[in-house]
Amino acid sequence: ANLTFKNTTVKADRLYVEDPGSTDATFAFDKAYVTLSGDRNYETIICSELNLTDCEFLYPASASFSATEKAVVDAEGYGIIDDIVIGRTYGLVVGDVEVTDRNKDNITGAAITGTISYDSETSTLTLDNASIAATAEFGIKQLTELDSLHINVVGNDTVRGKDTPILLYTNTAMSISGDGHLYVELPESESLHGFSSAIQLESGAAMTIRNTSLEVVSAKHGICNMGMTLAKLAIDHSTVSIKCPTGTTAIGGMESLDLSGCQILSPADAYYNN
Repeated sequence: ANLTFKNTTVKADRLYVEDPGSTDATFAFDKAYVTLSGDRNYETIICSELNLTDCEFLYPASASFSATEKAVVDAEGYGIIDDIVIGRTYGLVVGDVEVTDRNKDNITGAAITGTISYDSETSTLTLDNASIAATAEFGIKQLTELDSLHINVVGNDTVRGKDTPILLYTNTAMSISGDGHLYVELPESESLHGFSSAIQLESGAAMTIRNTSLEVVSAKHGICNMGMTLAKLAIDHSTVSIKCPTGTTAIGGMESLDLSGCQILSPADAYYNN
């Protein structure tokens, strides 16, 4: 038998296969939130195989599945007989910290100061007078599992990264808006690759900057697509400043640059050549 929990929330007692040693019965968790109540007499999860997709063990944090023990075990390898919580991951990394059900309301880490939270219902990442330091390889990294992400800018926010401060993976969409000011920097001393951009869009990605203030300072490129398939950039009623060295690209590799309620002010004769 094979039981999958997918895109759902479940509360239950134990999950177990009666004879895991002689069968290949499995449990799988896919974008699910599952709370199990251990009874302290038997292992809470017993099975031949356990698969997690866009999920992780939220409690205990040290929990893992042991194919040898045929059970979910603690850090010392003993079968867990207490509560177990399995929750979602979202395909989003902030300051090298993966966003999950465990930390989404208050995302913290060694590279993060200020207040950062994620609303999974609206796919909104709120930066509230927050700073992500260049100790992180990626300031904000949107993976392919997260089709669409909105960044809400509150107050003065800073995103720095050693390699790419903001990265959109293939075929994802991101919007940035809010009454605050977002400063994105790729420091020269930290840039790892010659093709790095402060904001990098991969093949088929799309970014919209709407009703906000964005300042980009990069030792390499500014806002660029480095993929084989062109990306799209739209700027709507926003103030955007991009500073990068001579010989690099401020905005490039886009299928289109759509301007609404704004225009290129400097250089005065500049235009985007598709």
